[in-house]
Amino acid sequence: MIVQPTSTNPRGRLRRVLRAAGFIVPPVLLLLIVGAGVVGPRPESTPPPASPSATDPVTVATAAPDTLAVVPDTLAGFPDAGAGLAVRSIAEAEPLLARADGAPIAVAGWLGTLQADPACTTATGDTRGILSPLCERRMRLEPGPAASAAAAHLHVRVPPGVRLPPPFEWPGAERADPIPVVLVGRAAHPDAACAGSSRGCGEQLELDLVTWAGDSPFQPGVIFDAGLEVPPPAIAYRRQADAEALAIGWSGTILVSAVVRPATVAAIDPEAAAVMARAPGPSGLVWYVRGLETTYGPARFPPGDYPARERWVVLDETTGTLVATGITGQSDPTAPRAVVESGTRGGG
Repeated sequence: MIVQPTSTNPRGRLRRVLRAAGFIVPPVLLLLIVGAGVVGPRPESTPPPASPSATDPVTVATAAPDTLAVVPDTLAGFPDAGAGLAVRSIAEAEPLLARADGAPIAVAGWLGTLQADPACTTATGDTRGILSPLCERRMRLEPGPAASAAAAHLHVRVPPGVRLPPPFEWPGAERADPIPVVLVGRAAHPDAACAGSSRGCGEQLELDLVTWAGDSPFQPGVIFDAGLEVPPPAIAYRRQADAEALAIGWSGTILVSAVVRPATVAAIDPEAAAVMARAPGPSGLVWYVRGLETTYGPARFPPGDYPARERWVVLDETTGTLVATGITGQSDPTAPRAVVESGTRGGG
């Protein structure tokens, strides 16, 4: 026999209402809980902070890191290196130049204010006249195109043999607008006149090469003596590669590459001319090449390494004989240590 439980209470109206509420209330409570979670907790009222008393510690607000003053980058837009040397601003270059140690340096700025030597006769026959790269020129390197006269600047000597960007080698160069450049040059030597002056040598730069001008690398090319740019049929200028290889080996940068008459070497490099005077004379034209050796280390060389240096070479164009060679600033024509090499073939 199967017994089923049966309620003994009567099914009145109140019971039916309570039973219906049991089905309705749980879903309503669930909706209320979910809605409260979406809306979030009700914000509580916060009383205003009390005024600090004289004995309370005071917290000083500091600026966020991204609101600190930013120092302008004076080298923005310039290359990082020139001829293997780290490019420096004028302000960074001045204390290095003040050492007057003849060290090579690369510096960026705006080049302008050209002054030519009206007494230059080396370029006789050159259509550019005293603006020829065979004449000495003076220029000014500034930190900006419209820098004031009191701003940090360098006085640049452009010796014979150094090419400048086109705006500075043709008529009207004295009025040419400054252009951004990277220069490679040397500090003065200890025996230079500026080393003993009250102003020192911090603003003096001996230019060797313009590596970048405007917005692109600058390639100066070969310097020709007056009347030699178009060579006679019997001259092929075959020794350029030999002379440049002797100057920098497998690495480094050519600063000056010139095919000239032997007498013109004195205008380009008096030190090399003095050494040449002790060697057998060349038979005709010569190649004068000066290069920057950076295989010994960059401008910021590590301990135990050597700084960059400049080597020059004079090679006989006709025979390929090495007439003379030396390290800039280390070839004393009156001392036995002067480097003079003759009778050496520079190439076939």
